[in-house]
Amino acid sequence: MKKIFFFVIVLLFVGQLQAQTPQKVGHFNLNNFLASLPEVGEIDSTLQVYQSTFLDTMKQMQDKLQADYVALQKGADNLTGKE
Repeated sequence: MKKIFFFVIVLLFVGQLQAQTPQKVGHFNLNNFLASLPEVGEIDSTLQVYQSTFLDTMKQMQDKLQADYVALQKGADNLTGKE
């Protein structure tokens, strides 16, 4: 009985020692990790091409919209109101 009681006390003591150890906290910098990958440069250049394609398309759409607006303003005198 004394051995069991002594064993339980030792287990509680060891458990308390482990509970007092500080927690380990890690730090991870995602930008440094991504910069070290060789595929990042290739993907970045692909995205730049993709972006420039969309920017060109947007510029064309804006120019067309501006031309349509100017044409509408010029023809506004010929439009009739609701009767």
